[in-house]
Amino acid sequence: FIIIDLSSAEYYTTEQRRELVQKLCPRATSVGADGVIFVEYSNKLYWEYYNSDGTCVEMCGNGLRCVVQWALDNYNVNKEVDLEIENSYIKSTAIFDDDGFHVSMPYPIYRHKKLTVSSYVGDCYKVGVPHVVIGVDDELEFEDITLAGMHFIANAELTNTNMYYKVDDNTY
Repeated sequence: FIIIDLSSAEYYTTEQRRELVQKLCPRATSVGADGVIFVEYSNKLYWEYYNSDGTCVEMCGNGLRCVVQWALDNYNVNKEVDLEIENSYIKSTAIFDDDGFHVSMPYPIYRHKKLTVSSYVGDCYKVGVPHVVIGVDDELEFEDITLAGMHFIANAELTNTNMYYKVDDNTY
């Protein structure tokens, strides 16, 4: 991820952010990144996440972890960080232990619909952004779905695809 601190940088309009993201993210012709996170810190930590194609999304779990670490490295913040996400408000708690930190994520919301990916049917959830969760019989089926593509358009939303299979009674 590329993080741009708006606290000490020029303000960018939404369109300027999209254009900048599309210029910075291609790996073959630029810096290369999965996305760009625009951050602003005053008494709260405000952030917006843009995918590499320039779309602004409500949430990115890995991006959230990077933002918390960035804030800890660059600002004198408490161990509980308020995060404002565009069009919603999420309070995320950074929990510190000997291994580093963990952040709380939005609670998954079951969307009561199914989505077919290749020949597989998955359940749709919203965890900040839409996800489709697909159970497969074995590890080889991961490759089948991966070949079909990892992101799908579902009801005009970019959807993350997650797959799982049962290894034994205690492991998925």
